[in-house]
Amino acid sequence: MFSIKEAKHYPIYMRQSVMNTNLDFDFGAFLNLATEMRRKDSEGDTTESLFAFTFTEGGTYVFNDATSE
Repeated sequence: MFSIKEAKHYPIYMRQSVMNTNLDFDFGAFLNLATEMRRKDSEGDTTESLFAFTFTEGGTYVFNDATSE
């Protein structure tokens, strides 16, 4: 679960990272999150957001803050 206090700071999946171990990981939920956070930011919406995701397969998944991209 991620608590997102500012719409500019949300987790993005670093799909090109060589440390990822599940090459078939469906990160579509994180793409949807990015779309929603960009919308909130463009509208000046400052309400905190919660984002939950369940990993159904073990492995290493690399994330970064969207502002570090």
